[in-house]
Amino acid sequence: LSSLAAEIESAILDRRRIYFYGCGATGRLAKQMESSFWRPFWAKIKSEASLWTKLRDRLGAAVEDGLIGEMTGADRALISSLEGFEDLQLIGRLQLADRGVKRGDVVIAVTEGGETSSVIGTVLAALDQWKSAPGYDPLLSRKNLYFVYNNPDDRLRPFARSRSVLDEPGITKINLATGPQAITGS
Repeated sequence: LSSLAAEIESAILDRRRIYFYGCGATGRLAKQMESSFWRPFWAKIKSEASLWTKLRDRLGAAVEDGLIGEMTGADRALISSLEGFEDLQLIGRLQLADRGVKRGDVVIAVTEGGETSSVIGTVLAALDQWKSAPGYDPLLSRKNLYFVYNNPDDRLRPFARSRSVLDEPGITKINLATGPQAITGS
């Protein structure tokens, strides 16, 4: 987590974007992070003229646009069920492209279970951007690509889609396994 925090700080200072992507509950949290925390925080900072004057040149006038919170199915999924979208890696790939996320941006793909196809598609699409550049180095892409999940790796290894991320050296995995849930659901 400390490397992720350092990379988020670096992205803010370098005016790169931070892209949080999830499906269902994790997607709603990603969208809330942008709309309820990130944008209001920067609006407040900008309203304090003496503070904003000190930061503006370093952070850029559009710092509030630096974080994108996205969920599988985008805004429509907030009001209407989009059955099957979570089962398609293509959806995550398309949404990453639609948002203009590019090599060098920080991509944080969050899935409660560790096997949600659309979330896996997002982080693999970002990895493909890194791999397509000359001189690909997995140590560099690991600083920008994160896969956050809550199941033990041994539970996920039977699924090829999960293994495609778990075995990939160019993606940093953050396993926050919490054990069985007292009540089912995420």
